[in-house]
Amino acid sequence: MGNSLSNNEAIDNDDHTILSELSLLLVTLELVSSHLDDQETWVQQLLDKLRKEEKQEVYRQNRTREVEKPKRKTFMDITQRLSERQFQRTFRMQRKSFYKLSAMISNTIGDDEFKSETTTTRESTKTRSATDFHGGDISGELRLGIFLRMLAGSSYLDLFMIFGVSNSSIYNCFEQATDWINKTLTFRLVEALQKEDLGYLKQLSHAFSHDSNGRYNGCIGALDGLAIKIRRPTLSEWLKDAGAYFTRKGFFALNCQAICDVKKRILWISSRHIGSCHDSRAFKDTKLYELLLEKQEFLIKHELFLVGDSAYDLESFLLVPHEEPSPRSPEDAYNYYHSNCRIRIECCFGELIMRYIHTNNCI
Repeated sequence: MGNSLSNNEAIDNDDHTILSELSLLLVTLELVSSHLDDQETWVQQLLDKLRKEEKQEVYRQNRTREVEKPKRKTFMDITQRLSERQFQRTFRMQRKSFYKLSAMISNTIGDDEFKSETTTTRESTKTRSATDFHGGDISGELRLGIFLRMLAGSSYLDLFMIFGVSNSSIYNCFEQATDWINKTLTFRLVEALQKEDLGYLKQLSHAFSHDSNGRYNGCIGALDGLAIKIRRPTLSEWLKDAGAYFTRKGFFALNCQAICDVKKRILWISSRHIGSCHDSRAFKDTKLYELLLEKQEFLIKHELFLVGDSAYDLESFLLVPHEEPSPRSPEDAYNYYHSNCRIRIECCFGELIMRYIHTNNCI
């Protein structure tokens, strides 16, 4: 009996030991399993972080990586195959005149702003980097060439392919070139009147009198108006009276007043008047007219004057044709020589229209 109890107790103890060991094993396995799960989660988090950093690094590299683009052609490269005649027809001026204008602009505004091709093609780290990434800086000659082609009626769709610039750059070039020219070129007649430069004014007078063999002296310029056709203004442009731009000739326009010398070179111009404005009113509403009134005594003293057609009022400094003169009379002779001087501005407008403006845009 006692032996059988001892055996039972031994079995119970063994079972207890086994259960304890199994229990410890299960706990250990659970702990190991938890630890492994934690380790796996930590490793996964680390991998995710590394992948994210790798993606960010690739993105940064793509942004900073220099994308090789074709080097921008220079103005000389584009135009070197053009003959002198082709160059003049394309840019509306001779090649030597173009480079003369470029030099004048560069001297006025500085080469840092103009960026001549000599500067943009010079080897340097900055220029080379810009060339590789953007195709290179747009030189002043290219900007001026784009400006002249747009004046000649070219479309931006053609220009961005020919000159290798973006669409937005086409209009930026036009605006910048306009600003350059306004800063570079001035109206010589205005300066001469302001400074009372008698020498220059006499040169103008002698040039006009040469054609009349000295019979008509004192003319320093021919004055007339030109209607520049424009599209119909809209209410969105904040115009109080858009209809005021409609002319008696049947189209919307600006009234352009201009004065030229005997060689048809424009000495002064104003295009800030509505199309329906009369030539006389448009001229009197300019600062030049105020300047002429101010210098009236100086002009009378030296017998200097402008010539204009019958649309203008007679002034001491502005002579107009005599109305209905008798044949072979002194008034008729006056009208003949007066017309011989005044026709210069008519020819000047004709050349301006043929060179830069389509004939159906001006009358």
